[in-house]
Amino acid sequence: MAQREQRVLVMDNGAGNIKLGWAGEEKPRIVFPNCTAKPKGERQVYVGDALLDAKDIMSLNMRRPFDRGYMVQWDLEKEIWQKAFKSAALSAKGPGNASGAWDPASTALLVTEPIFNFPAVQAATEEMVFEQFGFKCFFTAPAPWFSLNAACSGTTQPPNKTAQSAVAAGCGVVVDIGFSACNVVPFFNGQLLAGVAWEGTRAACSG
Repeated sequence: MAQREQRVLVMDNGAGNIKLGWAGEEKPRIVFPNCTAKPKGERQVYVGDALLDAKDIMSLNMRRPFDRGYMVQWDLEKEIWQKAFKSAALSAKGPGNASGAWDPASTALLVTEPIFNFPAVQAATEEMVFEQFGFKCFFTAPAPWFSLNAACSGTTQPPNKTAQSAVAAGCGVVVDIGFSACNVVPFFNGQLLAGVAWEGTRAACSG
């Protein structure tokens, strides 16, 4: 029996937008709002990229699964993920998906999560990844970890000389400015020090 190809699906699960694509490709295949919306006086509900077709955005009643940087409505997030995973854009052939059609059973899912994520949310996410969506493997870490790992490994070039010096010295801070929260995470010897960060490093921002 021929061995099935294993791919790595990468999801930046942000409070504002979801970015989804295949490892090994330069750009995400999908970028759309991480929310649902319902026009006033209508039954239709827009999910994910369907919001991009809405004509009167002022009449939309928005619902977001995140609040102040943390997922608080997993059922709503599951609905948005379902729409994302069914997108035809993921099935197009490319460097990260040579055969086109893909199967979660032979796919690893890599997802960003907030700093100091709640254990209950982590457990619910893992359960849904395996039992609801049927992925083969699952890995999650805070977004600053991925940024630091890419910079230190040479995958991406630091944007300026200050950032280059910090990476070369192995110490500095990663500033993650999100839709509804901001995290400032120190690193030393190329490792994030999230375990010693204090609550003051998180700041709520208006949407």
